[in-house]
Amino acid sequence: PLFAICFGYQTLPVFIALNDTLIQDTNCVKKYIKVNLTSYANRSKLLSNFSQKEIDILSHTNSTYQLHVKGILKERYQMFPNVSDFYEVISYGTDDNGNVFINAIESKDYPIYGIQYHPEVIPFSRKEGFHENTKNALIISQLHSLFFISEAYKNKNQIDHEEFKN
Repeated sequence: PLFAICFGYQTLPVFIALNDTLIQDTNCVKKYIKVNLTSYANRSKLLSNFSQKEIDILSHTNSTYQLHVKGILKERYQMFPNVSDFYEVISYGTDDNGNVFINAIESKDYPIYGIQYHPEVIPFSRKEGFHENTKNALIISQLHSLFFISEAYKNKNQIDHEEFKN
């Protein structure tokens, strides 16, 4: 599986579009926001281990930590039909200027997932203190971690440890 975050996520649609103008300016730095789930979200693999309570946390509380000045705006994304043929949009976010950006995607046919927000930061950073947003973000962070681990376990490849012996 491939699980891409922030800039890594932004590059996923660029590879399909073969056009880096897909990425545009956004303003959503050091803040927690709620997401707007698409109708596809309830069929999404990425959210498949979320209970209804956790879906509500994601969509009704400021539980995704944003840290970006670039992103993929909804209207720009729609200009590249080959990208929407490859990816499903799971959620949108809104930046400080009112721009709607793609916040989460997944491939229709491959175990490729991308999110604009930063679940990996939440368990290790308390610069802003611990508050309700942090608690909700921790829940979302752990669910994404568990999802990726479960996807990785589907890979039956094994390392030949003999190759690494001196």
